[in-house]
Amino acid sequence: MRSTLSPEHMISTLRSTVAEIDPLLALQQVQRMTDAISNIEAPRRFNTDLITAFAVGALLLAVTVSMR
Repeated sequence: MRSTLSPEHMISTLRSTVAEIDPLLALQQVQRMTDAISNIEAPRRFNTDLITAFAVGALLLAVTVSMR
């Protein structure tokens, strides 16, 4: 959902609205969409950064060896 309200206020509003509809339904892990996407993309970002670091290291090694 999109809202101009603060996330804390929106979570409490969402919980109370869901409780009115179904009091037995509990909301778990309510979070902002940007946080959810960031958590999903974190492993891929780490792997990309790691591969990039190895590639830069290999490039530096190749340049230093070829300069001898």
